[in-house]
Amino acid sequence: MISTVWGKELALQSGLAHKGDVVVMVSGALVPSGTTNTASVHVL
Repeated sequence: MISTVWGKELALQSGLAHKGDVVVMVSGALVPSGTTNTASVHVL
């Protein structure tokens, strides 16, 4: 499962992600194409 979240802690606390999920950490504004100007992938 791949989730776009604002923070690992927030994702875990809110149930949007679980340990071991791969998440895309986003910083910066979303652009119309759906991509971001900065993104990195992390494993919780």
